[in-house]
Amino acid sequence: MRYLMLLLCVILISGFVLLGLGAWIRYGAATFVDVLGPYSSQLSYICIGMGSVRSFTGLIGCCGVWKENHFFIMLFFFIVTMLFVAEIIGTVFVLTYRNLVRLVVRDASKNSLMTANMGPAAKDPISTAWNTVMVKELAQIPAFCVKKR
Repeated sequence: MRYLMLLLCVILISGFVLLGLGAWIRYGAATFVDVLGPYSSQLSYICIGMGSVRSFTGLIGCCGVWKENHFFIMLFFFIVTMLFVAEIIGTVFVLTYRNLVRLVVRDASKNSLMTANMGPAAKDPISTAWNTVMVKELAQIPAFCVKKR
């Protein structure tokens, strides 16, 4: 049972992954910052905060299982339950205000794409990604749907 519970402490690993993702967004990903625009700093802080909480929770769970300490195990399950409830509340919030969220995300994406895209011949990462997506999208559209100029 001890090894099974230690296997369930993947939360520790996911916390370290979120910490790394937050640090990468904050300090290393210039392309990611260009695409998200002003929202990249909030996303990096959210990833760092959630990664810290998950890492700490996973550490508590691993220590509680390994030492067979009932207090740590109960604290682990309490924190995991609170994280689950917070995720459900966040999902309900986003689904309730999905039109506003969609408008804000589209506006930010459109503004960052308009300022960062340098045309079809550009070699920067944002323009290359946009041009690749557009070529693939146009290839999937049937010929009778495309207007000829």
